Amino acid sequence: MSSAFDFTPDAVPQMNADEVPYIEDVRTDKASGYRTDKSPEQLQREVTALIAQLGGAAVRFVPGAFGIKPKRYGYIVEFVIINANRSAIPCRIPIAGLPMRAETPARKQQVLAQVLYVFRENLQGELNALRYRPGYAPFAAHMVLPETNLTMMETLAERAGLLSGAPLLPTGGDR
Repeated sequence: MSSAFDFTPDAVPQMNADEVPYIEDVRTDKASGYRTDKSPEQLQREVTALIAQLGGAAVRFVPGAFGIKPKRYGYIVEFVIINANRSAIPCRIPIAGLPMRAETPARKQQVLAQVLYVFRENLQGELNALRYRPGYAPFAAHMVLPETNLTMMETLAERAGLLSGAPLLPTGGDR
């Protein structure tokens, strides 16, 4: 069956999600937030405000390092959304900063600020999508399923065989 929405690409782009540049190799024109002068704490407040605008509440930033090589610092951003029945649904979004070749306290702060800056930009895009896409649910993929403690996205990726097997940043709960 054919429709107006059928699409055949000229070529399938080759993308490798594992090719992440080191913070030392990027510059302002190649990475959003590379030169932000905002602290991670200020950016956390801005991220929290955007999550609230998108219907989230009780935001918590769990800092740590992802168990992947090379080591990447970041956060698990945890919050709840309130459904129509006034029940709180937990959500979880992992965000990983760029890896560092040479770790220093100042560079680690730069990495954490940059990942929060980029996440804030992403949330602004979600807010725009919410305004212009009827029925859009920005956090649906990040809702935690109580029976598995996996998010909807993690569950679908696992079932489709898309997870790389890299351990996620633990949040203190059983996984």
